[in-house]
Amino acid sequence: SIGNNHPLRAHLDTVESRVPAELLDRMRRVVQHDASHADVPSEKALVRLHKQLLKALQHHNRVETQWGVMVEKVIYLEDAQRNSCSHDTHFKHSTPRDRTNLTNMIYTPTVEWMWVCRVRGLLLRFIAVVC
Repeated sequence: SIGNNHPLRAHLDTVESRVPAELLDRMRRVVQHDASHADVPSEKALVRLHKQLLKALQHHNRVETQWGVMVEKVIYLEDAQRNSCSHDTHFKHSTPRDRTNLTNMIYTPTVEWMWVCRVRGLLLRFIAVVC
């Protein structure tokens, strides 16, 4: 409802600049409205919209980060379960891990398999009994 020559266009551009491009494109595809029947928002309404947008973007980024962490955790737990049922004593990841050479020398796939599939569970049970 705010055209290119409207006095509040600069404020609307400020609000739109905060929205990531992919979300803005998705919003433009979903929202199809008739501008002739829409009410023109006031400057106060644009300020409120800007505040709501910042909160929504912060929430969106937080949820995306939590989602990524949970996906990594699920993949690790699936790997641990699959390796604990395997008779091979080498821990095999479904996705490659980024490790330094020193870490690869100390925490080898065999050591990782022994820790994840055998020792860690027993150690956690022992600590639970002691506590």
